[in-house]
Formats: sequence, C-alpha cells, structure tokens
Amino acid sequence: YNDNKSKEAWYNNGGEWFLTETDIRFEELPLPIQTAFNTSEYSSWQKEDVDMIERPEMETLYVIEVEKGQEEYDLYYSADGMLIKAVPDSDNSNGNYLPQVIPDAIKEYIATNYPQAKIIETDFENGRYEVDIIEGAKHKELIFDPEGEWISTETEVGKAEIPSVVISALEASEYGAYRIDDIDYFETPSGNYYLFELESGSREVHLKINLQGVIIK
Repeated sequence: YNDNKSKEAWYNNGGEWFLTETDIRFEELPLPIQTAFNTSEYSSWQKEDVDMIERPEMETLYVIEVEKGQEEYDLYYSADGMLIKAVPDSDNSNGNYLPQVIPDAIKEYIATNYPQAKIIETDFENGRYEVDIIEGAKHKELIFDPEGEWISTETEVGKAEIPSVVISALEASEYGAYRIDDIDYFETPSGNYYLFELESGSREVHLKINLQGVIIK
C-alpha cells in the first residue's frame, strides 16, 4: 500500500521490474478519460474496477472494468482519453497486463518509421507480434512476424479522410447503399488499402479498396 492505494508489482527472476498495477477510483482518472467514458456507449454500464498500469518504456495505461447483464469488458485507455481496445473480461486479467518483450528489430522499425509514437501495448498472439502505438491523435496497430519483420499497420480512419477516388469506387459498387460501420487503413509491403465494414439490415460485408479505387478480392 502506498498513498492509501493498493499496488501490485511484477518482477522476473532477476529482479527486473515489469509492471505495477494500482487500484484507483474513477474520479482519480485523468479528466480526458472520464470525459471519453461518460460520452461513450459504455457510460450506462456498471463500473466494477479501475486500474492504472505502469510498465517500463511504455505509456501509462488505464483499464476500466465494466459490466452489463452477463457481459463484462475491460476498456483500455491512454492518458489522453483514447480508447485503445475493449476486450472481454477474464479471471486472469492481471496476466494480460504484462507486456510482451519485443525484438530489437521491432523497436528499431518503430523508432525509424514512427519517431514521435508512444508505445501503448505489446503482445505475441497467433505467432505474431502486435504492437499498439499512438502517433499524434491516431491509434495504430502494427503486426510483425516472429523474426520482427513488419507485416502491416492498421489505422482507424473517418470517411472524411478517404480519397474521393476510393469513395467513388465504394458508391459505384454493389454495396454503395450499405451503411459504413467502420473504416481501417492498412499499410502493407505489397500495397495499401482501405477496409470498409458495411451493413445492410442483418447483412455485414468487408470490402477492400486500394488507393487507386480498385476493389480487391
């Protein structure tokens, strides 16, 4: 306990610090997080727990555990109020906070290509490294292979950011009347494209369109 707060620290066998988890009250969160939560789709959910997560060489992360009926989620926020991800809550959530040690090749790639970025989360899942960063006001998810070779970068974007040639291709397609639910911009070694999540009634469609306005099958 420190300053009337419960803290839990994690170390490896060599005494190297990996993580400190601090239980805090919602009112102690940075104001941008409180504002973002209170205006989000989760504002009416019951708040069960709030944690501040500190890790070496990474930005401080804040996790709000919420519950509604049988559903429980952990909401991961950056200090400036950006919702990084919402994941189903589990009994071993403490382990999920532990950062994955990433190869030097990944650190070098990020330092070279995103010199102003803040690393928020690192993970190794399904044989790939996943690194969440914030660059400016954008959240990006970078994917690397086990050797640290870059595979892709995903950035959520708004319709106003999409080139007119891409929007024209969407509107001229058979899905032109569908409602846009989400748009992600993917950068890959073989070329960049926009991924649209579209809805019409109960039907959902994912449509890829490259920067030249060509639909990718």
